[in-house]
Amino acid sequence: MLPKIIYIGEFGHDPDEEGSLLLLISLHLAGKIELIGVIANRAPAIKRARLARGTLDVFDLQSIPVLVGTNANQSIREDDHVQFACEYLSGNVHWSFPHFSEFWGLIEDQPNQSVAVICASGLTDMYQLLRRGSNKAFHDLNLFQQKVCRVTIMGGVVTDKNEILLDEDGRVMPTWSATNNQHDELAEYVYTQLQRMGIELHIVSKHAAYTARIPRDTYDQLRLTNHPVGR
Repeated sequence: MLPKIIYIGEFGHDPDEEGSLLLLISLHLAGKIELIGVIANRAPAIKRARLARGTLDVFDLQSIPVLVGTNANQSIREDDHVQFACEYLSGNVHWSFPHFSEFWGLIEDQPNQSVAVICASGLTDMYQLLRRGSNKAFHDLNLFQQKVCRVTIMGGVVTDKNEILLDEDGRVMPTWSATNNQHDELAEYVYTQLQRMGIELHIVSKHAAYTARIPRDTYDQLRLTNHPVGR
């Protein structure tokens, strides 16, 4: 059974998310994974969703839904418009993700323990999905636990001299030096709740990104292909 992937990213903010999306598209087209949904967050989330939608459409992947996420507690900046200066920005996106019904629709028909969620940006959306406090939330958490086998977060954990520190319950703790953990109460809740639920948690730190970085001229080579995304 192919891994079912949902990717959450701040598309356009920097090249990382679009590069990762291109990799996921390649794996999807090669039959190695099934990309079942993309969520764009960080203000302006609607434009980031339009960018992700356009990228998928260029590869004729209109069947993969793109949802508009939260603004990730960020405000729109004056220079944000340059991030969306491309010819393939789409106008066709799903608008309703802040109500979360679309997310549950992505996973409810998937086989049990088949979905992997990748969080490459702020954790506000994951926090909203994992919140408790109502009968509906209890149902949603059970569904999440039933369908999701792992969550990967671009973040970081507390360490001391290269040793991972655990809290009194034996759980890893988010470090506030990681950009995506900057809203500490949200990150702490997400990390703790996922571990309480027994969800396999993968944390990819900035150190891994620095170690595995690609050469700068890779982007020049993409541009020379004259592909719309490469340009």
